[in-house]
Amino acid sequence: MEMIKRKEQNIKNSFFLNLAFFRAKIFHLTFTNLRLNSSSNKHFSLSFIIFQIYKSEKRKKEKKPKFIIDIATGRGQLVNKIAEEITHPYHLVCTDLSPFVLKQDRKNLVSDISSQKLSYIACDASNLPFENKSFEFATSLMGIMNMRDLIRKGISQVKRILEERGIFINTVLTIKRNSKSYNVYKEFLEEDDVKGIENYMLSPVIESLHKEIGFRKVEKKLIGESIAKENELDLIPVEGDWFSIENIYAYN
Repeated sequence: MEMIKRKEQNIKNSFFLNLAFFRAKIFHLTFTNLRLNSSSNKHFSLSFIIFQIYKSEKRKKEKKPKFIIDIATGRGQLVNKIAEEITHPYHLVCTDLSPFVLKQDRKNLVSDISSQKLSYIACDASNLPFENKSFEFATSLMGIMNMRDLIRKGISQVKRILEERGIFINTVLTIKRNSKSYNVYKEFLEEDDVKGIENYMLSPVIESLHKEIGFRKVEKKLIGESIAKENELDLIPVEGDWFSIENIYAYN
């Protein structure tokens, strides 16, 4: 409880006061020591890692998407990487609950990226204002995983707006059951009478959720794992705890 209150205060004193309510922002993950697949000492940003997967042979075999949506864009790390490096014609829609976040993202956009390729829409990811089957490709870099008891709704909305054969890459943080991180998150949720959502931080559970929602095929890939360091702006993972970052590929 003490740690939760301290980190709430840190959030209030930080730039993130304007970006999101702490109660909706569990982690934004400023890792510096991600160990890729347990075999590399190289340090990469998460956006770089995800984009390398996007460009992988597996992705090249699929139709190159023209209409892409990023759910809960946040600080726009992934969006910048996608917008910088995709060479085929595309339009990318950036979404976030906070108009302020999107305003900052627009300011931080790499200068040589054409603004005509991007749209910024403030909206609730649990009730996306798009027609069914509007997009070919969707991403979320920890965004949906910050939605607590709305995680299921967020994933369901992505499935709804993806066209047939569309692909969703959901990047998630996973921890171990009954770890300190697990118990801290559980306590945090119970303060608001939210129960059971801590289990979505477990790898098998979040993978299974995508299957329950109805994606025709779900695959999981480990991106990296490490031991958490202290971060005053993250509730989890707790310092000293193991955690991993995984990409869940959900095929509509």
